[in-house]
Amino acid sequence: LWLSRTEPLQLIEARTLDWRTRYRSFFQPPPDPRIFIALFEDSTEANVAPWPVDRAWHGRLNKFLTAEQAAVVAWDVLLDASREGAGDSAMARETRLAVVAGTRIVVGASTSRVPMEARPGMEGPTQPLTNIEGDRRKIHGDSHGLLPFRELRETSWWGVVDAPRGADGIIREIPLITRMGEKYYPALALQTLLVYLQVPSAKVRVTLGEAVYIPAKDRIWRIPIDRNGWFLLNYRYDQTDGHTDFPTRSYFELLLKINDYRVEHRAGAVKPPDLAGKIVFVGQTVTGKADAGPTPLGASSPLVLVHANALNNMLAGDYAQRPPDWLSWG
Repeated sequence: LWLSRTEPLQLIEARTLDWRTRYRSFFQPPPDPRIFIALFEDSTEANVAPWPVDRAWHGRLNKFLTAEQAAVVAWDVLLDASREGAGDSAMARETRLAVVAGTRIVVGASTSRVPMEARPGMEGPTQPLTNIEGDRRKIHGDSHGLLPFRELRETSWWGVVDAPRGADGIIREIPLITRMGEKYYPALALQTLLVYLQVPSAKVRVTLGEAVYIPAKDRIWRIPIDRNGWFLLNYRYDQTDGHTDFPTRSYFELLLKINDYRVEHRAGAVKPPDLAGKIVFVGQTVTGKADAGPTPLGASSPLVLVHANALNNMLAGDYAQRPPDWLSWG
């Protein structure tokens, strides 16, 4: 019983959990159909521009996804420091038009130890979580943050993409609540859910060691968290041999198909995938620059899938939970 509490034994237990996760992938149901993935990968880099591209391209994608009536576009990308040129203004303009048209945009942010260009909570629709019960001292966070550039922050929401790795390097849980300075903000998956449900942060109640409670129109959503605000991923869906369990298209393919079909109205143009009412996660997997890492189902999984799996858990009410201590000891 004592050894089971030591790190070596806990790592072994975590690996057996990964084995069970892989085994059940042959029998589990498909992911929530509302989630869609857009990847900036090698073919996009070859046909558009080297990563990181001019942000005007991101604005164009927001515009095109709005034309397809996507409900939310969630960028697992840090767009923090302002850049020279017209790209920032172009992305901010298209994002503002997208929000007016009904497609909400959520952009990635991250904690930082050093002061950056932006301070959290200064502009835009993103507001901190204020109704938090419990001991906040061990909530993941830092004194500053990498936030979207000012023009983008004024019209879009942002959520924290921090996904620290476990003792063996594998991501099995993420902080759902994150501290920046003296304020607390939701993770990207949680912020995306709030935006999708159109629930402001002020109405969210967080009880550390219990759950995040979200009062929506027809129900109270309950998302379990531990006493430090971490969420245990029920990691089901990944990418294997180029196949992604979530419906997925390349960034370039979406730009091309939507432009040909909706903008140019070319004869014989292929109709884009149906994105009406869906939540589109945008991630990056360019070889040598990929935002990838080890997960329970892969050695180098696109990390956008971590956030997509977390949101899938929330939409489906499909949570992994640790048994109470008294049950284990008994």
